[in-house]
Order: sequence, then structure tokens, then C-alpha cells
Amino acid sequence: MSKLAGTVALIVILAGVGFASTSYWAGMQAEHRYQEDLAKLSKNSELSELKISTARYERGIFSSRAVTRVESAQLENEDGSTTNPSFSILQEIYHGPIPFAGRGVAGISLAPCLAVIRATLDTESSEWTQKLAKLYGDQEPLTVISQLGFDGSSDNYIEMPPLALQDVEDLKDLKFSGLQGYFRVAAKNTAVKGNLNISSLEIVGKTADGAETTPDDLAKITLRDLAAFADQYKGDFDLMFGDSGFKIGELDIQAQNEAHPVIMSGLTITGSMNQQTPKQVTFDMLFNADKIVIDQHSGTGNLKINVSNLDGATVQQIQQWQDKMGNQPQNALAMMEVLPILKRLLDGKPTVSLTSQGNTSDGQWQSELTLEFQSPGNFTPAQNFSQFLKALHKGKAHIVVSKKLVETVMTQSITNELRMKNPQLDDAQLGERAVKQTQQRLQGFSMMGFIELDNDQYKSTARFENGKLFINTKEIPLTL
Repeated sequence: MSKLAGTVALIVILAGVGFASTSYWAGMQAEHRYQEDLAKLSKNSELSELKISTARYERGIFSSRAVTRVESAQLENEDGSTTNPSFSILQEIYHGPIPFAGRGVAGISLAPCLAVIRATLDTESSEWTQKLAKLYGDQEPLTVISQLGFDGSSDNYIEMPPLALQDVEDLKDLKFSGLQGYFRVAAKNTAVKGNLNISSLEIVGKTADGAETTPDDLAKITLRDLAAFADQYKGDFDLMFGDSGFKIGELDIQAQNEAHPVIMSGLTITGSMNQQTPKQVTFDMLFNADKIVIDQHSGTGNLKINVSNLDGATVQQIQQWQDKMGNQPQNALAMMEVLPILKRLLDGKPTVSLTSQGNTSDGQWQSELTLEFQSPGNFTPAQNFSQFLKALHKGKAHIVVSKKLVETVMTQSITNELRMKNPQLDDAQLGERAVKQTQQRLQGFSMMGFIELDNDQYKSTARFENGKLFINTKEIPLTL
């Protein structure tokens, strides 16, 4: 019996040593991943104004702790004072293969993994984090939990709790539903997919002089159903292909003392890059609004942008140049280096297309624009930059707008001009003069051949070819 007990004890000891060794190895791998990710963040052009470094890293057997410092330049306030936006991030790292050290910690799963990292703001690291912590009380203002896979992938969960405030500094009221997000990142950052969501955010400001007002007189912003998303993968030329963007269910902006708010619903902005041919890529962008209300006018519309025939290798060089410029924003020589890169991009004869359409309470519009580019030939950027003006090979544009919409927009614009120049005029006088000037200008444009009236629609067509510009049938002299 004693032999059996001794054998069992030996097995338990060996298992414990093995688990501890494996956990320590997982901790070493997690630290290696941490240092790799930190180096990549430091080189990221979008974060070039930030200095990201490890303030402290304490590695244990079953868990580790890191403090990451994010340094940024001082921000100047309106009153001339400065604010230091720098802050620190606390990271609790629970080692795999089973992160037992994280048991009982909210949001930590004991599923097999390399490690689980729980990142929070160091609320004592700066003045603004201290203020944020005070507003949130005993809640963490921001928590990011990352589960690192053995294959190098990660599952990342982001959360900000709800917040409600009244009479805090410049805010009369603030109601924030909280933020939730999830992103899955593939090994070596070869793909990312996920989203961030905010159900609602309502901000009501105070008057500048602190005067008593009714709620309807205060500036107010209300946002509902905000979602940011990404579904991208790394393809040829080390470019990220796929889609990213954001959607807003509804956005209401009520300016102080304004009678009517600006309302936008079903707002979507999406950008995507895809491979067009083995050597070329294409970029698309979409702006869409299901409904926009400004003053007493409402409508819907969209704008689509397509850039095709982009040489993939050259686009990669432009991104590399952006990284370089991010680290050397004042380097004049680096600015000159981009001109030959742009020339190589033009060698591929890229094409830019824009289409838009809309339907408003005052009428409709449709427009199309296509620009085809070419190489401007040999040139020395410092001496002959004007050669880039010859990069446009051909172009065409067509626009159709309802007569009522054109007249309404022009009349409003002219009314605003007249009001600034003639404050003594009343609304009736301003309106009468604005209508008259609108008709005069439209007649002038028609006589010059710039626009044509056809069945209650104003139409105009432009084309550029062989160095000549035509609007409808009228040639417009150019000097290149």
C-alpha cells in the first residue's frame, strides 16, 4: 500500500511539475507575443504620434503582469493651457494551457489556450484616466480580454459599461449604453473579423453662459445603433483585402437655439479593397443614407467611389512610404520620394469613377464622373511638377437635377449671401431678391451653354479628351 501511495504521490508531483513547466513555457510564449505585438504597434503609421513601450513586465509561473506606457505629445487647449494625453495599460496575463490563475475573474474562460490577457486602464496613470475612473466609480471604464491560441490567433473581447451623468463640467446630461465588441485575429495578423457596437449615446450640453433654458434650447446629440465592423484578410502585396466601415441607425444633431435638428438614419460608410488581376487591385467606397433631414428638407442618397487598375506592388510602396512618413512627419526628402511612386501608379492607367443619386422632398439628382489617368512622361519632380497636370488622359461627367431642387438650393444659398451683406432687409425682401437673382444666374448659365433645361430637369455633360475640355458643346480653353 505504501508503494502504491508513493507511486501516486510521484505521479502527482510529476504532473504538477509538468503543468507548472508547461504553464511557465506558455508564459514565455505569451511574453514573446506581447513583445512582437508591441513592436508592430510602434511601427504602425496610424499610431506614429504615439510612443508605446513596456514600463514593467513581471513573469511568474502561472501568471504575469505587464504595464504598457502610451506616450503622446501635449495637447493645447483653447485657453492656452496644455493637457497630457499619455496613459498606461495594466495587463494581467494568465498562462495556459489551462489558465487556472484566472479562475473567478470576470470574463476569463478556462478553455485550453496559450494565455488569456485581461487589459484595463491604469486609472492612476494620468489626469484624464483619474477623471474617467471617478465618473465610473467602482467599475472598470474599459476592459479588453484576449484569448491567445496556440496557433498564433486570438479572440478579443472589448467592453465599456453603461454610464449616466448629470451636470458634469460642460454636460447637462450624458446617457451611454456601453460598448461591446469582438474581433478574431488570425495568426500573424493575416485576417481580422469582428465588430464594435453601441446601442445608444445621448449628450446634452450646457449654455456657454450658464443661463437657464428649456431642454429644447440646448445643444443635443443622440446616436443609436452604432456598429463598426471589419472583415479583412492579407492577400498579395501584403495588402489587406476585404471590407471595413461603420453603420449608424440614427443620428440626431440639435444645435443650440435651432428650431430643427439634423437627422440622419440608415447611415453606412464602407470601404473595401480587392484583387482585380494578379498585378492590380481595386478600391471601392460607399456612402449611403436612408434618410437625411436638414431644416425642413428631407431625402435619401448615396455616393459610390471606385478606383481601379491600381498596381498592387506600387500601392504597397505607398503604404511603406506612409509608415516612413509617420515616423518622420517633418522629413521634406521623404515627401519628395512619393512623387516617383505616384508616377509608377499612373503608369498602370488607373481609373476613378464616382456615381451618386438621391431623392429629396424638392426633387431628384443623378450624377456620374469617370476619370482615366496616364503616365505624365519623364520628369524631374523638383523642376517639373506641372507635368502631373498632363496625367489626365480622358474624363467624362454627366449630371441631371430636378429644376425645383436646383432653384431651391440656389435660392437658399443666395438668401444667406444677401442676409450677410444686407442685414437691414426682412425675410420677404430677401426672398424676393434671392428668387430674382437665382433666375438671372440660371439664365446666364443656359446662355453660356453650361446647362440645359429639359422637361423640368437641368442637365449638363462634360468631357475631357486630347487636352480639350467641353461642357455640353462648348469648348472651355485650358492652359497646362
